[in-house]
Amino acid sequence: MKYKLLTFLGTGDYIHGYIVWKEGGSRRAYPFVQMGILEFFREKYGDEPLKVVVFLTEEAKKENWERAKGDYEGLKWHLEELGKDMLRWIDVDLRMIEVPRGEEALWELFETINGTLEENDRVIFDITHAFRFFPVLTLLVLNYARFVKKVEIIHIFYCAAEVLGTRKEIEALPLEERKYPLFDFAPMAILLDWTYAIEKFLETGNADAIRKIVDKDENLKALARETEGEKGKNLQKLAEFLHSFSMHVYTCRGPELPSRIKMVKEYVALAKKEIELLPVMKPLVEKIEERFSEIAKKKGILQELEIVKWCYEKGLIQQGYTLLRESLVNYILRCIPGSPLLDKTARDNAERILNAESMPPVSIPHLEEIRKIWRSVGDMRNDINHGGMRSKNRNSPDTLMKNLQMFALRIIEILGGEENTEEEKDKNSILGS
Repeated sequence: MKYKLLTFLGTGDYIHGYIVWKEGGSRRAYPFVQMGILEFFREKYGDEPLKVVVFLTEEAKKENWERAKGDYEGLKWHLEELGKDMLRWIDVDLRMIEVPRGEEALWELFETINGTLEENDRVIFDITHAFRFFPVLTLLVLNYARFVKKVEIIHIFYCAAEVLGTRKEIEALPLEERKYPLFDFAPMAILLDWTYAIEKFLETGNADAIRKIVDKDENLKALARETEGEKGKNLQKLAEFLHSFSMHVYTCRGPELPSRIKMVKEYVALAKKEIELLPVMKPLVEKIEERFSEIAKKKGILQELEIVKWCYEKGLIQQGYTLLRESLVNYILRCIPGSPLLDKTARDNAERILNAESMPPVSIPHLEEIRKIWRSVGDMRNDINHGGMRSKNRNSPDTLMKNLQMFALRIIEILGGEENTEEEKDKNSILGS
């Protein structure tokens, strides 16, 4: 695991002060925030090796790197003289850059920054003295590298000396009162990860990213610490049940799906109460609540058909046909008193009724219309499950996808939004228990 500090060196004359962070502060006063960040790193990560990549222009190199006279020595002097004990565990890499004056130069700078990153780097990004658009460009590089090189952004620092006042006011302060706060924006940046993870789940039905982000979200960890574990656990549980729901859909584990839907609904409500202390999370959780509310309020075959629609939306076409076929068998069984949904003999009998090979013992609403859909669903499911290995009636991907949604909507239309089966059977969903 490699740690890297990406930092920019500007051209201004910086004023000596102490760099302070939430848990502590620098032992010395420095004009350069980089020295305070190195102390922070050593305090937090011990003697872990750190590569310090300093981006600077020729002017910045002259003014703030090499300068070594008077009462204002450059960063090089600070590292060599005041940071002697740090040099054994840090490696400094100077990268000369120019202020871009066109799009081509911007892409060259992008490649320069990207070229400093390697697979699985853990990155600390200091934007304190970055020139205008450099922080934005570097964040774009880091976001790109997170995907391509699997880098992890662990800190985004900005040293806010200006909170102490104007330059004149800061210079008038006694040295011991010059305490520059070091802000870390990484906990806020994780909101991008949450947004991506929830968007991915709602688009694909895959909740892996949500489950993974819960484990690394420092905001949640801080919330748990501050409330002695009372807050944060329900959002973690929600992530677990979303992942469980998605895995059960992916693998067509019908009997467990209603309980997973129920738990998602319950933990969405609990998580919303928890994130009152993290208000930016509320709209994201509400996106999940909005989509699951439609599924959760339905029962029996109507809930099963909502899951089929979910499969269509997420491109899970094979799963959708499999669950749709079984939901039609369930419909027949729910119409026949005393028919257990998970009994193989009962299911075989229901299939014979759907195939018009036997007569049902009771009147089944809409049977003929359901039979027509059953035959089409079975044909298309077989086409998919056998990989299209047939000489005739091989369906196109577009036909298979469109018809899945059409079948689900048609059944809902036939039933008129009501299942019309015995009330006590509603609990025996599909997907049923």
